[in-house]
Amino acid sequence: MNRIIIDLDNTLYPEHKGIFSQVNNRINLYLEEKMKFRRDTINSMRVEYMEKYGTTLRGLMIHHHVDPGDYLKFVHDVEIESVLSGNKALDDFLHKLKGEKILFTNGAYNYAMRILNSLCVAHHFNTIFDIVSIDYIAKPDSYGYKKLIALTGNGSSCNYLFIDDRPDNIRTAKELGMLTVLVSANGAGDNCNAELVVREITELEDKLKGTVFI
Repeated sequence: MNRIIIDLDNTLYPEHKGIFSQVNNRINLYLEEKMKFRRDTINSMRVEYMEKYGTTLRGLMIHHHVDPGDYLKFVHDVEIESVLSGNKALDDFLHKLKGEKILFTNGAYNYAMRILNSLCVAHHFNTIFDIVSIDYIAKPDSYGYKKLIALTGNGSSCNYLFIDDRPDNIRTAKELGMLTVLVSANGAGDNCNAELVVREITELEDKLKGTVFI
């Protein structure tokens, strides 16, 4: 059976909707208001944590013993329902994809469900692998990928299609033998060697025709 792993933010919906930008702003607000970090140190600290741990949260958990539940509730308190609405083209595309569809996100489950419900596509996903499911060890670390494969497959990644907007996440999937698709708003491959590059996820329908996935 095919298994199709799909990212959430800036993949299922286009980047220009600005939802993840809202999350980014909430992260900065959390660091400034709740953690009392100086504003001029926040960006450099976040870059450091992203490079070392994949997410700001993981760095905060390791170095500052932050409660992940409190953090995720705060940073995901963003406008979604007023920004996203039912997407028939996306719904039709997901319906045509052959295989088990798995949402794989560094976000939290409730946040993911708000987005899926706003887009009216939640019914397509058999499994949601969120940041809690992968023990807060975020993409692009291979830990979450391997755990997902172990729980949803037979230990082999050869029948997995992986769709994401981040080149570093694509690279890990390729190392595990998955067929990869980069969703890039400017259509650039960003040197991650994804097998396919699309501007929006629905463009994949034409590119996958004639394969086992459509």
